[in-house]
Amino acid sequence: RESTATLLLTPVTGTTPIRYLISTGGPIYFALFIYRHQLIVPVESRLKLSVHARIIFLLILAIPYSSLGISFY
Repeated sequence: RESTATLLLTPVTGTTPIRYLISTGGPIYFALFIYRHQLIVPVESRLKLSVHARIIFLLILAIPYSSLGISFY
């Protein structure tokens, strides 16, 4: 008779929380980095991004992070 602990710990259930943390933490980290960067950059600087550029950058960045589950299999 197998214990329930070995039934619950499979490779899929073990990597699912890690993949979830990476896929949610990556875009959030980059969004906060861009926000902090835009606060300290002067208004007239060439490095100042518009709101639309920030949104597009984060959406493009979220695509590889959201496909982690698909690319894993």
